[in-house]
Amino acid sequence: VIVLSLIRWIEHLSRIGSLTYALDQAETSAERVLAELRHRPRYGGANCDAVEGENGTVIQAARSGFVLRLQMAELQSQASQDDCHVVIDVMPGDHVLEGQRVARLVGCDRPGAYPEHIVIGSKRSHDQDPSYALQALRESASKALSPGINDPGTAIEVVARLERLLWASFASVEKTPAVVFDRIHVLDVDRGALLATSFLQIARDGKHLEDVIGRTARAVTRLSERLGEDTATAALLNDIDAYANDGLTTEGERRRYDKYRMASDY
Repeated sequence: VIVLSLIRWIEHLSRIGSLTYALDQAETSAERVLAELRHRPRYGGANCDAVEGENGTVIQAARSGFVLRLQMAELQSQASQDDCHVVIDVMPGDHVLEGQRVARLVGCDRPGAYPEHIVIGSKRSHDQDPSYALQALRESASKALSPGINDPGTAIEVVARLERLLWASFASVEKTPAVVFDRIHVLDVDRGALLATSFLQIARDGKHLEDVIGRTARAVTRLSERLGEDTATAALLNDIDAYANDGLTTEGERRRYDKYRMASDY
């Protein structure tokens, strides 16, 4: 029994150190936060347009650092006691400085404990930050494309994982999610920014490899069609095309890139 336990533990340790394990962990973290936002947009809060009035009592950042978490239940409880609404001006992942405006109160002039419920720390966290979760996965592709490693296969696998995650995230839900915290008003997640966070750096680092940048362009094309054409996605595709034109050196590579660029299977 002891020998079998040791063998299993050694196998577990070897799996922990593998690239596949690291990618699986990063993908799982990103999948969790994206799924939560899909089924509970704005972390369960109301839209910022739902509150009347532009003025209000400013809530300042308690310290400098990254916004880690919006404690929605605590904010809702405090706002209910004060019979007011809280309009959040920042999102998890934003970097703020001490004293900077992070929110405002409408219907109340006592900031009280509100700043403490917008948790700020020195390092970003996957907890409520989809951009950081996607970035952690994307950086595996950038490392794989470095001259010292030169592993385009891993970069292509990361592109596929990112595409899969965002495809599920951008899918419409069966019914409009209910607002859980009606006194807390939060910005919508910028899905165009999530696309850029996921793919722009991979396109830059893999611009000289037709299969890497081609599959990156194809992923963005597919996702932009599901997301709906807008200025952000069009600009991202233009940037990727510019990287391809700069990195690919032969006409054959450019022709194959154009085929990859199509949303249909290549």
